[in-house]
Amino acid sequence: MVGIRAIPETHRFCVECQFNYHVDATFFCPTCDKIVCGACAYRRHKKHRCEDLTSKEMETSCRVECQATRHSFNDYNKVHRGIQENLTHLVEKIEEFLLEKIDNVRMMEKFDEGMRENVACSDYRQFFKRTSKEYLQHARNFENKMHTFFKKLEGEQLQRGPVDDETPNDEEEEVANTQDD
Repeated sequence: MVGIRAIPETHRFCVECQFNYHVDATFFCPTCDKIVCGACAYRRHKKHRCEDLTSKEMETSCRVECQATRHSFNDYNKVHRGIQENLTHLVEKIEEFLLEKIDNVRMMEKFDEGMRENVACSDYRQFFKRTSKEYLQHARNFENKMHTFFKKLEGEQLQRGPVDDETPNDEEEEVANTQDD
């Protein structure tokens, strides 16, 4: 956007007439990509679809926030995918280790050695059950929070209703421009 200078947040500079105006009295012309005052918007940008600057700034701010939020979700998905792949790989390695242990127990000659291995395997199982239970509780808690969050977003969307697209298509704009001439 051309025309925003280091001036108080309550005022904007009109690039057409070179005056500062209160932000409520300024408009954005997307055709020219300029910030203009109401008088210049009326005189010089009459055929353009000038927008209230505060609405334009709010739309831009909302777009930036939504994009940043989408990036956060994308980052989460990448990290989660990596964690899931690592966990799957680790569980496979542990299974291989336990299969080797079974083979080793078959070859043991002393009862005491077999009992120690039996106790160790029982400890491994208890550790895995306890740890996986904690992990799954956190995962389910996260899933429930995301489900609740999504339901909240759906509710907000239903309250707002469908978005009306009031932007005319190119044919409507051409007809409007020829009627102005």
